[in-house]
Amino acid sequence: MTPYKRYKRPIIGVYVNRATTRRLVNGDYDPKSYPRIISLAKASIWEHTTLYFFSRLRSRSGKNSVTGTYYDKFSRTWKQKTFPQPDILYSRRASSIMLHQYLDKRGIIRFNAQPDFNKWKVYERLHAVTAITHHFPKTVQYNNKSDLIKFLDSEKEVYLKGHHGGRGNWIFRVRKMSENKLAYSYFRDKLQTGLVNDVDELLLEMERFYVGRPFLMQSAIDMIHVGDSKVDFRAELQRDGRGKLKIVGIAARIGISGSPITIHSSAYPIEVFFKEFLYYSNEKIDRLMSRIKTFLFAIYTAIEKTYGTFGEIGIDFGIDKEHNIWFIEPNSKSTKISLMKAYDKKTFNQAFLNPVQFCKYLYKQKIRKRRK
Repeated sequence: MTPYKRYKRPIIGVYVNRATTRRLVNGDYDPKSYPRIISLAKASIWEHTTLYFFSRLRSRSGKNSVTGTYYDKFSRTWKQKTFPQPDILYSRRASSIMLHQYLDKRGIIRFNAQPDFNKWKVYERLHAVTAITHHFPKTVQYNNKSDLIKFLDSEKEVYLKGHHGGRGNWIFRVRKMSENKLAYSYFRDKLQTGLVNDVDELLLEMERFYVGRPFLMQSAIDMIHVGDSKVDFRAELQRDGRGKLKIVGIAARIGISGSPITIHSSAYPIEVFFKEFLYYSNEKIDRLMSRIKTFLFAIYTAIEKTYGTFGEIGIDFGIDKEHNIWFIEPNSKSTKISLMKAYDKKTFNQAFLNPVQFCKYLYKQKIRKRRK
């Protein structure tokens, strides 16, 4: 028996940063991320696949092998050893174009067609899908001062968003307070606010914040609030072991008071939020949930038509006071923190079983094609 054949298939390589694998081996776990890591490892054991975490595709021991970190169910500890290259890549960190070219040459399956999303390109491409454009807030690429002035002429509140970055990074809110006053806010460890007298002063603050990074401008959504806390929603959509698309959970996220984003928010299942915070009737919740589900499936399908197949996407959206549903952004590497806060352990664990089961589905599909 060759070393390659002794592994249970498919072999799933989870691409993470070096700090993650180092902490696992050293027992120095990050308490925020560890529940997700151990749940994924245990899902692989349950589904009889081979799964390891790695930060470099090539190892010194050979060009077709990988130093992988895996969970040993017998000792209940994390260990490292040399594995074959994966059948399927499940990326949990930013991936380079060169890496994906390398994967394609060797026939390694991508769990997600796209490692991450450029917010501006997503809006550009999805605007071509006329069936969903009414869910998009006004969005314009920032190029120069005149773009900002023109946008502020028609909008009282504007969100500036970096092309890349999640977890509320690179989001900068601007509000017109009067003809000559502009208020801005952003979140960096804590809520930061300021007031400027004109666009030139605002541009200086923006330049300090973005440091040359490209960003877009977007009209603010008059979203549902609880007190003065903004509320948005994170839906976790995944494909299962039959390739079928499912909504695992939708979390309502209530942000910190006055914050432009819902980072570090409290989270509740969406139906619980509608019932216990907004006091909606069961009939009203059912009608709204039907529209939300239609919206989510339409967005997911449009993204796949544009980029290719995805095993999972976290979709952020808002609902305004008239109950219009607004698309905010997709996430190809959702941390599932809101899901963990809002839902029970069974639902949380299912969010890690689904990816492993979908990997098995992808592998079987590839084997079938080879046999034809």
